[in-house]
Amino acid sequence: MAFHLFLRRVWLLSLLSLGTAGTLCGAAAPEATAEKKKAADSSQPEPEQIAAIRAALAGASTPVRLQALESCLQKHWARHCLKMEDLLPLLHHADADLRGTAAAALGEVVQGCPPAVFQAVLPYLRQEYSARVSDLYIYSDITHLTLQGSAAEALDKIGPESQAHAGELIPMLQGSHHLTRYRAVKALGRMGPGAAPFIPALEPLLKDTNNEVCVAVVEALVKISREEDAPHVLGLLLPLLQNRNMHLQASARMALGQLGRAAIPHVHKLLPSLSLGHYTFQRVADLEVMKAFVQISRVDAPALIDEVLSFFKEASPLDQRRIVEVLREIGEKTQATPQVAAALLPLLQAPSAEVRCDVIKVLETLNDKTPIPTLGPALLPLLRDADPKVRHTAILSMRNLSWVSPRFITDKELLPLLQDADPDVKWGALCASAVMTPASFPKMLPALLPLLKDPDDRVRFLVVEALGFAGNAAATYTPELLPLLHDNDDGVRGAVLVALGAQGPFAPVEVIQAILPLLRDPDAGVRGDALHALRLQGKAASPGTVQNVLPLLRDPDFFVAYRAAYAVVALDETARPAALSAMRGLLQDRSLATRCYAAEALIDLGGTYEECFQALVTLDPEAEQSDISSACELFQKMGPKYTPEVTSALLELLCEGGGHVAIYQLAGLGPEAVPTLARDLPPLLRHPKFWTASLAGDVLRRMGGRAAPFIPELLPMLQTTDIGLRKNAVEILHSIGSEQAPAVARAVLPLLQHSSREVQVAAVDVLGGISQQAADAVIPDLLQLLHDSKDDAVKCHLLLALGHQAHGTAAEAVAALRPLLQDPSPTVRSRTQQALTLIRQKAPLLPASAKE
Repeated sequence: MAFHLFLRRVWLLSLLSLGTAGTLCGAAAPEATAEKKKAADSSQPEPEQIAAIRAALAGASTPVRLQALESCLQKHWARHCLKMEDLLPLLHHADADLRGTAAAALGEVVQGCPPAVFQAVLPYLRQEYSARVSDLYIYSDITHLTLQGSAAEALDKIGPESQAHAGELIPMLQGSHHLTRYRAVKALGRMGPGAAPFIPALEPLLKDTNNEVCVAVVEALVKISREEDAPHVLGLLLPLLQNRNMHLQASARMALGQLGRAAIPHVHKLLPSLSLGHYTFQRVADLEVMKAFVQISRVDAPALIDEVLSFFKEASPLDQRRIVEVLREIGEKTQATPQVAAALLPLLQAPSAEVRCDVIKVLETLNDKTPIPTLGPALLPLLRDADPKVRHTAILSMRNLSWVSPRFITDKELLPLLQDADPDVKWGALCASAVMTPASFPKMLPALLPLLKDPDDRVRFLVVEALGFAGNAAATYTPELLPLLHDNDDGVRGAVLVALGAQGPFAPVEVIQAILPLLRDPDAGVRGDALHALRLQGKAASPGTVQNVLPLLRDPDFFVAYRAAYAVVALDETARPAALSAMRGLLQDRSLATRCYAAEALIDLGGTYEECFQALVTLDPEAEQSDISSACELFQKMGPKYTPEVTSALLELLCEGGGHVAIYQLAGLGPEAVPTLARDLPPLLRHPKFWTASLAGDVLRRMGGRAAPFIPELLPMLQTTDIGLRKNAVEILHSIGSEQAPAVARAVLPLLQHSSREVQVAAVDVLGGISQQAADAVIPDLLQLLHDSKDDAVKCHLLLALGHQAHGTAAEAVAALRPLLQDPSPTVRSRTQQALTLIRQKAPLLPASAKE
């Protein structure tokens, strides 16, 4: 008997998992078996599967029945396979596991609350917790912990009618097991304001010995409270903000935010929870507090801002910083930015320097979202603030504002700051000088010269850089710059070379002579800057200058050699062969980055594309993505010289990390590249690395209608069980269908009759996303499937597709959609309303009857 029972259970498991008679006989190959098992887990059950489950429930042993019910819940098949009359008898079965699983299934199957169901579930609501064979059953997002808990959740899932029976859950609140209490609290919370009379019954559980129960009570109190209950609930929640339990504190903070306007007088009690810290647990607490403030501000932002400002003056500096941070969050996350900015501007006069700095930074951030016209004038007095941190923050903020509006920075404001005792303030003033108006900057030059001897490397560097910006206007200060060519700081020496080069050709001989020793500088960056300065002199330099540059064509640093090639050609045209020879030598380098620079120089200086090709397609295992992107960009310079080899090389670079640069190149290829792409691109769409497959899809998406020849390759991807591949195929077909809608429609319409729900959904998504050129051909098939389908998920996708496609034929679509406004499924009803709204927006295109 035991062996017979074992065989029967194995038979049921195999049928549920694989779904075909051939599989039960062992005829299928292992690959096919795995494929069918995967498909069965993600689609509707087959008729023979439904028959097997119902037969098992009717007369099989307890383990087989239990396995059948658990499989239905795991695969979300309950509504397809089970009926209320199958489950009600099982609620009286001797086995506790079977009773609990049947109660859980009942909540999935039943719509409404028939008296028979309630009477069947009610006894289990009154039972005390008892141990089960397994302590934990998890069915997707549903967790069934106890028989009593399963019954409570089933009652909750039955529908809003169950609110009338909420009182039956109250005895569970006194249960001896915490899981009993937890499930009852959760069920009451889901019932909404209809369960508000039971708030007093929940209050004692705020002191429950189990943390999960306490947190569930806090969440339930907010969900079931009505407007008149808010003051009482607030009185229960506020003490929890000081509770030693972090989880209870967090739930109380979140709950306070959900109470809206009623919580405004008490928001100051949230501030101590705002740590402004850097540790993970502190950041989590900060996010919870900020979310609460944002939730309240969306109900009444002006009142909340007034309340927060009312205790700013008496608050400690730390609390003042917290208030500023709260205002920043409200300004960024809501539409109240102007009100927040108006509240913050007076706080620029706060006594604490740290608070003033915070206010400046917040105002600058908010200005990026919504311009604040008075911000620039409000910051000017802070340039004379007694605290150097404030002066530094103010000048940098004005520098950032001046990228958009240069009028804020003039020599009048900057000149005093250049003499500031604080090096950070001087550095900030020099940074700001980069965005001054051209008329103001020359007045700054005399004041900059003393700073060339400043002990701070940053200051000397920025002064030299500022003189470089001045170009020829700073040529008279060249004698002051030349000594800095021997500065101890590499950055300063490089900046001097850039400034000298910016003065243009025909530099005095002494300048050229001063630059030449730096061609042997130990720093490669300085050597490169010296070469660039000489290159800008061009043929105006003395004839012998090129002899000093030629040795650098063999510099150990490839970037120096690269710059030397340009400098040699600029200084002496007869030296061009030497430069080209040096770059051809670098094409043999192991590093892809070196080869890219060498190829770029060769192409610019007169080399051939053919000699660069092999160097660019020979990949370096250690190459960085930026190097691969550089190789792709060089292909762009080849212009009309595209060949199948170039196309294949770009595809290989795409796989190796060429990223978006390779995508742009491939998508821009002409018709002559399509045969190569048709051969090499489809396998990449099914590449095991998701990123590579996504990039290959991006190529076709950018090609748009020109990718129509790839439609036959995309159809199998729509029918695969791989969700990522299906999604990629849908997006590509959308792009193709924006220009070639009839071709896409002809190819995809037959898939509406596919046996798999996932394939049907993918086909519907494609047809809903293409242009309306093919609407007349698409809509009748979509309406027919909407009429025939019994699957709510398919219906929802169909409704959105019809909403996007319906235009001239909308009268027929509206007539088919209206009955679904009464559908038992709330999701279907919601999607129907969305579809009708989309159609209504196209009313000018419709006849009067359709508008009606």
